[in-house]
Amino acid sequence: MFVNRSEREFLYEILGEVIKAGGTTLNIPDTVGYNWPREFGQLIADIKANALGIENVTVSTHCQNDLGLSIVNTLEVEEYNGLQVQPHKAIVGANAFAHESGIHQDGMLKKRNTYEIMPLEDIGLFRSSESGLTLGKLR
Repeated sequence: MFVNRSEREFLYEILGEVIKAGGTTLNIPDTVGYNWPREFGQLIADIKANALGIENVTVSTHCQNDLGLSIVNTLEVEEYNGLQVQPHKAIVGANAFAHESGIHQDGMLKKRNTYEIMPLEDIGLFRSSESGLTLGKLR
């Protein structure tokens, strides 16, 4: 569904019908990466306010990066609506700079930029430990 160009009332109606038919997760995609962050955040807020039964399902999003807006749109939705960024989301997810695989850990110990394209401090993040290594499974 191309939600950002759909008539809003039609969109709310269709989503309500999907919920009534037993849908448990509604994915709201920015199919071509066209939405500006405030638009996409407002769209999700409007859906949550107007689709019947929305409080009983999981709302997820999928932000395309055609115009380089996927990360900022994802963060906007999280900030605007409280939807959680998945831990494995590139750059901004909780596990983006965590390494559990043995070969990745070996690379991190020998030369950090082998598996990290940028220092996480450059984007305002900090490691909980100096090594950045994870013992056990990532969450």
